[in-house]
Amino acid sequence: MKKLMIVLLLPLLAVACSKHDPLHESMESMGDSFKAMRESDDLVEVQAQWQSFKEALDIAQAQTMGPEEQADFEHGMQELAELTQALDAALAAKDLAAAKASLKKLGEVRKEYHDKLKVD
Repeated sequence: MKKLMIVLLLPLLAVACSKHDPLHESMESMGDSFKAMRESDDLVEVQAQWQSFKEALDIAQAQTMGPEEQADFEHGMQELAELTQALDAALAAKDLAAAKASLKKLGEVRKEYHDKLKVD
C-alpha cells in the first residue's frame, strides 16, 4: 500500500514543483539577457537582448511580493525603469560604451535589491 501511495504522489509532486511563477520566470529571463548583454561587444546582439530584457521587466513589474517586501520590490522596479531610459537612449544613439556604463549601473541596482529581498 505504501508503494502505491508513493507512485500516486509522484505525479502530483511533479505538477506542484513545476507551478508557473511569472515573477521567477521573468527574473530568470532578465538575468539571462543581462549576462548576454554584459558579455557581448556586438551592438546588434546587445540591442536584441535589451528588447528581451525589457519584455521580461514588464512582466516582473506587474507582479507582487509579500506585504513586507512589496515596498522594496516596487522601489527597485522603479530604479530599473529609470535606468532603462538611459540604456534606451544609449542604444538608440548606437553608443555601446554608454550602454555598457548604464548596464553596469543596472547590475549594481540588481545586486542591491537582490540582497535586500534575499533573492539568489
